[in-house]
Amino acid sequence: MPQLLSIRSSLWNLALVTAALLTANLAGAQEGNNLSLSAKAAAQSPLMIQASIRRIRTIEEKHFFSADRSQFRKKAIPALADTPAGKAKLFAVSGGHFLRPSDPADVQFRSVMITRYEYATGLTFETVIDLNERKVTSFTAFANAPTTLTETEIGRALKIAARDFPELKTRRPKFWIHPFLMADTQSPLYGHRLVTIGLRRANVDVDLTTGKILERDKPRSRLRRGHSQPPQLRLQ
Repeated sequence: MPQLLSIRSSLWNLALVTAALLTANLAGAQEGNNLSLSAKAAAQSPLMIQASIRRIRTIEEKHFFSADRSQFRKKAIPALADTPAGKAKLFAVSGGHFLRPSDPADVQFRSVMITRYEYATGLTFETVIDLNERKVTSFTAFANAPTTLTETEIGRALKIAARDFPELKTRRPKFWIHPFLMADTQSPLYGHRLVTIGLRRANVDVDLTTGKILERDKPRSRLRRGHSQPPQLRLQ
């Protein structure tokens, strides 16, 4: 299995990488865990970047809705289908990870993995796309798995949190935000899309699956945090 080479979760940063590979065939020099690309050159062609995003998203979306997902049903969390987000059939398609070839000498290897969280099942689907052939080479799913927040989810979380923190309505204070998981399979929160927002005066936990702020009297020790997006993701 190729090792994951992490790229910043922002779709814009993913676009810079994929656009460079798909349209200009730029080769980056690997330094540690980073891939060096000419972002300046890619940024000069915003239409190419948008086209590359559309290509990748179209490949992932077509495969997801046409693939036989019955093999993953046993992994699904049935209770989530009756939640507000489950009934609305919401998805969260995150940015991606470049994949590093198992053979460092394979300079032709160009693959990216896109993750899609399905609210109705609690499954995170991982789709690997070969950028040279423009086809899916791997499709797997995991329950209650770490999945990066999308910009849409961040916006929803802030809107929900603003019910108790009105300053989020009138101004945008400094904050950090990251998802966390409920590891206890017996907990009613298991599989839910849970988010922590850190503000200067307090932290607030939001459940995007139900669209609610978690109960204030819930013991914090019961919320086992792990596999979270780095809290250094700060937005202003």
